[in-house]
Amino acid sequence: MGERRGLRYIWRTVPRAPQALFEGVGDVHPAMVQVMYSRGLAAPEDCLDFLAGVCRDPDDPQLLQDVPRAVERLVDARRKKEQVAVFTDYDADGVNSAAVLATGLEMMGIEPLVRLPNRFIDGYGLTPPIVQELAEKGATVIITADCGSSSHAAADLARTLGVDLIVTDHHQCPAELPSAYALVNPWRPDCGYPCDYLCGAGVAFKLVQALADALLPGGRATMEPLLDLVAVATVADIMPLLGENRRLVLAGLNIMNAFPRPGVRALIETSGLKPGDVDAAALGFRVAPRVNAAGRLDDPNIAYRLLMSDSYEEAFALAAEVNRLNEERQTLTRTYELLAHELAEPQFASGEYALVCGGEDWPGGIVGLVAGKLAQAYNRPTLVYRVADGMVSGSGRSIPGFNLLGALQACDDVFERYGGHTAAAGFSLPRERLDELVERFQEAVRETLPAERLEPILWIDGYLKPETICYEFARSLERLAPFGAGFQYPTFAAKGMRLTESRQLGNEGQHWRARFRAFDSVPVEAVFFDHGQLAGQFEIGALL
Repeated sequence: MGERRGLRYIWRTVPRAPQALFEGVGDVHPAMVQVMYSRGLAAPEDCLDFLAGVCRDPDDPQLLQDVPRAVERLVDARRKKEQVAVFTDYDADGVNSAAVLATGLEMMGIEPLVRLPNRFIDGYGLTPPIVQELAEKGATVIITADCGSSSHAAADLARTLGVDLIVTDHHQCPAELPSAYALVNPWRPDCGYPCDYLCGAGVAFKLVQALADALLPGGRATMEPLLDLVAVATVADIMPLLGENRRLVLAGLNIMNAFPRPGVRALIETSGLKPGDVDAAALGFRVAPRVNAAGRLDDPNIAYRLLMSDSYEEAFALAAEVNRLNEERQTLTRTYELLAHELAEPQFASGEYALVCGGEDWPGGIVGLVAGKLAQAYNRPTLVYRVADGMVSGSGRSIPGFNLLGALQACDDVFERYGGHTAAAGFSLPRERLDELVERFQEAVRETLPAERLEPILWIDGYLKPETICYEFARSLERLAPFGAGFQYPTFAAKGMRLTESRQLGNEGQHWRARFRAFDSVPVEAVFFDHGQLAGQFEIGALL
């Protein structure tokens, strides 16, 4: 599972950094300089600031369109003791967004009514029934996070009911915005905010920062303890670790490694880690999946209560529950990934530029994960869906550099609802239009995806001499962390390496563990995750 079937990487080497850059940073290891250069740091002072952990000041939240209007309304709601409701998505970004808003509002004397959707009952996004429900519970202001930019019907009903809707979101906006009281989204065409790749919790955090400036003596600085939640959400939603995002994640990691809140500590320890050991990779592969599992298979309120808990006893009990759900999610993902491969293989073999597969009553909570696995395995934009009660609902995942949302927009009239990002999207449509979607989506991808992009590219930062590959060198590269989307792990190549040991690793042999040696150099051990099949493809003694 997870292998690239029939595909070969195209190796490309990043251009070498200018000699002046190597000379301008003193005794910094040349490989580190090359990595920084290939990720956009082209001046010596930028590289030195980067290594010193110097970050420019975060951007002023008032630069986000409609933040001043939203703050004014919330200040008035606090003064009048109005009921403010919070509504978010059910994924890790949405759950952390809810915790950011609820905690921030409580710190400013506003006790919010928090409503998280159940994907199996409510579906995705703010809908008229949810607006009606919140209005009947007395809400006169509704704040969304990680959703709402396309909720036209819900916004119209809110206006009719006299409820002021404040949307905070980070998904791409439609041509016509909903009639919300305020819509805070860095993707708005009329918004010039410098960092347009904040996650949903990041946008919510900017709102509570601005509100704190208006209501608390310490201003926005009082919201800094919420950055552990923003860090989890940013990494979980695979946002670029660049610019302001990088500063937010670094600050959040510092908090959770030093003074984690009970819920975050329980997540860390249930993941097999301890405070002090958490980096961006641990967030992405261990912590975030557990938060996500609650909304994928059960109720996101389990994860929300975990993050909001003040009790270690309660937090560890809830962490055990999300851990159980995550194990169930892993089993389901493996099962349906195998089924999806059986459906995808013929499409790939026939030369399709995109893959579409799914089936009756597939678990809705894992179709996005399966789509991501297929997109990576075949290097094709992929849609995976489930059919239930006459409707098709699903998720899509893209490949690097391809605008998935643009391809879905070419099928606009087929969908009942759709939305997302260039790299990931969700959709729903009537069952009778599924065949039309498959044909039109694959046609849209064929027309916009160049043929040469069908082979995956492996960008190499440079070549290393075998004798330089050691633990100390790897540790020095860690000074460049956090790594993730937008700031990838360093990738180096070495020539003349002979395979001396090869075996599968993991409960199901899903990983490859190998040992290499070049001439009289010390052995080099390596693990290749999710590529266990490679253990049988090379003979011991092979020169690689």
